[in-house]
Amino acid sequence: MSIMMEVSKIKYEYKIIVKALFSKLRGKLVVDISNNIMSGYFYLFRKKQIIKEIHLVDNHFRYNDYVLTPIGKIPYLCEGVIDEMQINGTISTKISKMKIEGYRIKEK
Repeated sequence: MSIMMEVSKIKYEYKIIVKALFSKLRGKLVVDISNNIMSGYFYLFRKKQIIKEIHLVDNHFRYNDYVLTPIGKIPYLCEGVIDEMQINGTISTKISKMKIEGYRIKEK
């Protein structure tokens, strides 16, 4: 006999900082994690950027997408580690590599 268990979605919110060579961009990341799949959105450049389904392997992620900026769409590769308290990783574009750090916003 097989028992099916439904794993509920867990929602996390993080304050994030993207560190570029000469600047820091502050934003917010909101993700839902269920069955090792992460999805959600982040805010940068005052725009909501959707994160499609990303598979997590031991809390590690890697995905390609593009970000909407004041100068247009910029493709990037994002990879790193996320857990219930923080996110750390890198964002690579054709012209630069940036670091992303974030800490979970405490629930009220």
